[in-house]
Amino acid sequence: MDTYGDDIEEIAKQKRFVPDKGFEGADASAPRGSGPVQFEQDIFGVDELLADVKRVRKMTFTSDNR
Repeated sequence: MDTYGDDIEEIAKQKRFVPDKGFEGADASAPRGSGPVQFEQDIFGVDELLADVKRVRKMTFTSDNR
């Protein structure tokens, strides 16, 4: 039994997930997929969170070995 029916070639040719417009504030001249996403600032505080975890982990490790 064919799961997709007889239209598998037609389904494969569809462009359903191709973006048809850009995002507000995005640089339209940049080539798509030119590199990883670059963030200007750490708006979620991830850097501070990681620093805190490392500090606590180091303190815990040091206090356990006394």
